[in-house]
Amino acid sequence: MNAQDILNLVKAGFTHDEIIALAQEKEPVPMDPVPAAAQNPAPVPEPTNEPTQAPAPAPAPVPDPVPAAEPDKPDPVHMINELTKQVAQLTSAVQAQAIQNSSIPGGLPKMPDAADTLAEIIRPTRKPKEV
Repeated sequence: MNAQDILNLVKAGFTHDEIIALAQEKEPVPMDPVPAAAQNPAPVPEPTNEPTQAPAPAPAPVPDPVPAAEPDKPDPVHMINELTKQVAQLTSAVQAQAIQNSSIPGGLPKMPDAADTLAEIIRPTRKPKEV
């Protein structure tokens, strides 16, 4: 399992433990390779006394093609940076939602205006004595 697969699983909502379990399931189970030639040996042709022709010259060897760089495999450092960005975006989204859903007990205190201040001066409110 490569980093791209892990990133796709994280985007899909899989947890750390689930990804670990999937990675362990995908690992190939080692099997005892038994060559097919050992099971069924090829029959050896019997030599015949026919006249043989001169062997044809071997064709010129074809040069191996140069493998092109695979654009599908991203750089691991880039993958980690991408994952970090997505975690930061998720964190900020959760924080913004928590702030939006929070409330102050008792509501916001009312700021007194000029009329309230004059009313308080003219007739002050009586507060019960604390014991």
